[in-house]
Amino acid sequence: MPPIVNKLRGMAAVNQFGFAFLALLTISAGIPFMVRSMVGFGLLAAVFLCFIVAPPRLKSQPWTKLFLALNVMFVIFGSFVVVLSFLGYYDGFTLWPVEQKFIGRQAYFIFLWLPIGYASLCFWAWNKEAIFNFFGRYGLLVCIGVIVADLVTSKLLGDPRTVEWVQYQFFLDKLILAFIFVLSASCYIAQNPTSLSFIGMLLISAVLYHILKLGILFNAQTGTILTLILIIAWFPLFPLQMRAISVCCLVLALHVVLTAGMFNKAAFKDDANTLWRLNAWTNNWSMVWETNFMGMGFGTPYHQRSAENLRNSAMNEGDLMQNGPVSLEDTQYFRGQHSSVVNIFYRLGLVGGILFVLINAFALGRCCVGIKNAHDPTTQKLFFVGAMVLSVQIVQMSLHVGLETPRFLVVYMLSLGLCAVSPRFLLGSNYLPETSLELLPAFLKGNSEV
Repeated sequence: MPPIVNKLRGMAAVNQFGFAFLALLTISAGIPFMVRSMVGFGLLAAVFLCFIVAPPRLKSQPWTKLFLALNVMFVIFGSFVVVLSFLGYYDGFTLWPVEQKFIGRQAYFIFLWLPIGYASLCFWAWNKEAIFNFFGRYGLLVCIGVIVADLVTSKLLGDPRTVEWVQYQFFLDKLILAFIFVLSASCYIAQNPTSLSFIGMLLISAVLYHILKLGILFNAQTGTILTLILIIAWFPLFPLQMRAISVCCLVLALHVVLTAGMFNKAAFKDDANTLWRLNAWTNNWSMVWETNFMGMGFGTPYHQRSAENLRNSAMNEGDLMQNGPVSLEDTQYFRGQHSSVVNIFYRLGLVGGILFVLINAFALGRCCVGIKNAHDPTTQKLFFVGAMVLSVQIVQMSLHVGLETPRFLVVYMLSLGLCAVSPRFLLGSNYLPETSLELLPAFLKGNSEV
């Protein structure tokens, strides 16, 4: 059989598996077993890691080597901290006892960082063109479908008591749903940069969510930020590069505001949820300072020992007992402080935190530069999509339990991988065209050496 036929069949099979995985990821947002248990995450991760069996030979470029080096250094340093944690180095830094049984639970992402990261590169190297073209054509319909599913499931399956707690009723998982929605929306915007249908759908949906007090996508502070990001992404008076830079500036401004909030908590005295976060982050940063920027390591609690934190755990006892009874003391070791950015600095200190920031800043910067320097329109648009999805994931993990939630690691790595993957990939010794359709003319001419 000619090599061209094998290539076409291989690409088609991987493309189909790529869409099947995105469908599984979307469906898992509504399956509590998949999003709230390690077993469910294990199944999801196992399916995702299957992409490693069809590895690309990525084009070697100076920036890809630096990006890889940053990730490897982050994992090596994180592994070193894990070893120190097992050896008891951090025992004297906290009022709570260090519990070795929680080290693996808190540090799992260190061990999965490179395998899932590489699977993400493989996923996008084989599937980015097909996914981009599909969502570029049908992204608006996918977004509408996500919104309808979000509202309907919130009404039929959501817990009405959440209206009293967070002012809206929801059911689906926000982290997964936001990734699928932004991926669909940004691909559609890139292909239809002046679509009035999209902006109309976005604004109507955002208003509807608040009126009905239903749905997870556009409610709360992250919902408002998501709306702003997509408005900027759509804004037709700006070229793609300016839109991407503006979104990155918005993400940076958000972190400036959050940092300022820790020094002016009185401004949030009427928002108990935000105030709790600010208090937790302030305490975390104080521990980083007290450990001479070494961090607290793993096996240590997320929160300081106080009556307020124990009381807060008791108020959320229903959510914390999903996998069986737990003590209020144990919850301090797995109930995150709702910011992965803070948590990385808290556990890995200044060195690990800076490496983590550099990884994300480098990926976003590469996308913004890549939009300008891309050699073809498709690559330019892919860099734009990468900047959008990673920006939203950074916002999500800055305000939620991000990397501390296993399922988030997959969507975060998918976002990071899209920013990092080369515009073209290698198979054998020759470049493989971006789409299988580019191979057809040579195939029809009988050229079996393509």
